[in-house]
Amino acid sequence: MNCDGGAPSGLPPTSGERCPSAQNQAAGCAASGLRGGQFRRLVALVIACVLVVTVAGGATLQYLQTRMVAQAGENLALAAVDIAGKLDLLMMDRYGDIQMMARSETFHCCDAAAMADELAWMRMVYPLYEWLGITDSGGRIVASTDPASIGNDRSGQEWFRISKDRGVISVGDAQPSEESHGVIAVAFTAPIGGMRNEFLGTITSRVALPVLEDVFVETVTALQAQWGTDVRIEYQFVNREGEVIADSLLREERRVNLKQMGLPSAKLFDA
Repeated sequence: MNCDGGAPSGLPPTSGERCPSAQNQAAGCAASGLRGGQFRRLVALVIACVLVVTVAGGATLQYLQTRMVAQAGENLALAAVDIAGKLDLLMMDRYGDIQMMARSETFHCCDAAAMADELAWMRMVYPLYEWLGITDSGGRIVASTDPASIGNDRSGQEWFRISKDRGVISVGDAQPSEESHGVIAVAFTAPIGGMRNEFLGTITSRVALPVLEDVFVETVTALQAQWGTDVRIEYQFVNREGEVIADSLLREERRVNLKQMGLPSAKLFDA
């Protein structure tokens, strides 16, 4: 018997008489090899696509992160500039106030009651003043918004000596004082001159730091609204020595020195 009745049994089939099953096996092997090669190429292509997408995605995320950090830094820098501008304006207004009051006729006379009334009116109109007072030429307080301070000797205070010895307006650093009842405040002091430019005494005021801090809060609130509630903005107000004099979170005023801690931002004062 042959495979399909052609050749006698026992004789090898000729090249044209190969068994169909052998041909089918050869074709199947060829097709299987082809499919195997295509599958490997497809897997390699998928892996390559995944790698490309992963690398591209990582690069995109890195760019977005860098850009977001840079944008946040730019916004904070603009906020700092805005705060500095508002503080400068507020300080210049108080500088103008003390200069104007030093020229007032009320403070050139010896009527302590009239001077006290004028100071009380000034504090009522401008609540940002923590305290106002008048000293005589010897440094003794003769009128004040706080009657308890009347009679106190301030001749040894730096703000008095500067105004008396140099004849100029003195603006002190933000620090606690007896006049502000321990509250951190900025002192403005101007000399009071007589008709012949003789030194009659000084007029001095204290602007409490919480009033200045309100300038921070206004700008920070606007920035907070822009960034949303998921972001919490904190701030610190630092003097030239690196001391924290306003802290929105930990309230570590006068207890932390950022320069001594080595913070780069605090060292910008020395740049």
